Amino acid sequence: MFRKLVLHSWQMFRRSPFYEKSMFVKGFFAFLLFFILTQLYALGTILPVLLNEHFPQHTPGAWVYGFLFAILGFELLVRVFVQKTPSQQVRPYLHLPIPQSTMALNWLFRSWLHPFNFYMLVFFYSFVRVTINPETSSQALVLVGIFLLSALNQGVYAFTKSLDKGRIWGFIPAFLVAGMVLLAYTLFPDQTMELGLSIVLGFADANPVIFLSLIAGVVFFHFLAFTQVKNSFYHIFEQDSPQKAGMGNNPLEKWLASVPVYGKYWLLEWRLVTRNKRSRFNFYSMIPMSVGFMAVIGFWLDAQLETYMIIFLMLAGSYGGFHLQNMFSWESHFFDYLASRPFDLYTFIRAKFYFYGLYAALQWLLMIPLMLVIGQDVFLFYTGLFFYGCGVGFWLYMRLGTGNSTRFDANGKSAFNMEGISGMKTLMVILLFFSVIPVIIIAALISTEHVWTIASLLFIVIGLAFIFTHQSWIRNIGRRFENRKYVNLAIYRQK
Repeated sequence: MFRKLVLHSWQMFRRSPFYEKSMFVKGFFAFLLFFILTQLYALGTILPVLLNEHFPQHTPGAWVYGFLFAILGFELLVRVFVQKTPSQQVRPYLHLPIPQSTMALNWLFRSWLHPFNFYMLVFFYSFVRVTINPETSSQALVLVGIFLLSALNQGVYAFTKSLDKGRIWGFIPAFLVAGMVLLAYTLFPDQTMELGLSIVLGFADANPVIFLSLIAGVVFFHFLAFTQVKNSFYHIFEQDSPQKAGMGNNPLEKWLASVPVYGKYWLLEWRLVTRNKRSRFNFYSMIPMSVGFMAVIGFWLDAQLETYMIIFLMLAGSYGGFHLQNMFSWESHFFDYLASRPFDLYTFIRAKFYFYGLYAALQWLLMIPLMLVIGQDVFLFYTGLFFYGCGVGFWLYMRLGTGNSTRFDANGKSAFNMEGISGMKTLMVILLFFSVIPVIIIAALISTEHVWTIASLLFIVIGLAFIFTHQSWIRNIGRRFENRKYVNLAIYRQK
């Protein structure tokens, strides 16, 4: 029976909507996967050189292996919030006379197919080859040990998700592990780093105690998860089912709904981004991620600003720079309802512009003190890209977004979900990146000595020009979308 369920998993994968996509989309994602793997491999190769150059007080291996517990703790936290359980794939079998133990095994098996269980091997494969001497130690056994550590994290994650305590209580084991790791590095930093390094060296020396202990931990947590899944079988699969959320008594939602003119549209945007698995994580993490990236650039990496220009441009446009690439696609599953109601399309689009512009402005204001500490040139450069991204970037996404006709599943998984992907959305992002080149050329022609200061000022002027004239170009976008609204609706209904 279990063999048949495994075969069904493969057939489900082969019949997924991804295989109905065009060759361009398939080729793009194959390239994207290849790019991610090569970047992980390159990071493992380059990181020892960077650590030797900037932090020569310890060897690269001592740094990375010393922070092994921190890496595993952070990965466990990310798993809990990002990795999804395969409950939706297992649910169709619930009405069949299949033993619960078999279904629990299938649930654990499908959980193992997630990329989180394998991506660290790509990084450590190249890093181990540089830092472990193959003549005196075994590189293969180190990789086996890293895989067992990932398996231990998978076991803790599976046990966390199998708890019959509701969504919030299920996070507690992961937070306890992360808290203990943070406490260990705070109170006993040298001893904790030495222990992490000793474990990796134990892998390299084929220490049986370490390997047996890890295997015992993997088996123990998977057994706990297996037992818990059987004990709370139906509850686990039901609590992961799509939920219909009502208005509720959320004060923020009430405040959004009370805003004159734009309130109902802002409430719609808020619900789209916070109740959608594909958008919720980025919405909550964009501001802290941007602040953290700026701190790393300013205090730890001594590089020219232009090196990170593309990343700055995406961060300056903030969440809107990601979300508005899929303009009108998020509403695709209920746009028939919107199209049949007498709402003002221009106000609808203008509300989107204000909603994501205010989010980007909040991020910019919170980053101002940090940027001023790092340097005025950083503040001016990021500010220029902020106005450029919210002006030119939002205009470009909204203008080209009227042609978007791909759908998004509001209850779909957040990672490796191919629905809604199209070549045009990729091209519009590339177009925004290339649009900054003429501005930089003009700045270089004015003064080669102060090119980035002048470019930053030009970005501010151009961005403000688009922001101040937004009502005019939003009106044109509204007319364009009005003309092809029913074409998009017809395509939505076919998908």
